[in-house]
Amino acid sequence: MFESARHVPLRSLPWNAGEAATAIEDAVGDAVAHFDPERFWPAHPLDDVSDGHTSFYLAWISQT
Repeated sequence: MFESARHVPLRSLPWNAGEAATAIEDAVGDAVAHFDPERFWPAHPLDDVSDGHTSFYLAWISQT
């Protein structure tokens, strides 16, 4: 189910709450900026789906 080539490898970094909060804010801001009320979110270029799916987890569900 997990294809390591499709993911950024984990790095051994110390926990930093401020950096984590900033990363979450960036991800949410990106999601909000790319939302379209009629087409929802654009599909990821590596996913084998078209735009307009309501689920962030469509790719995972289709592989199970």
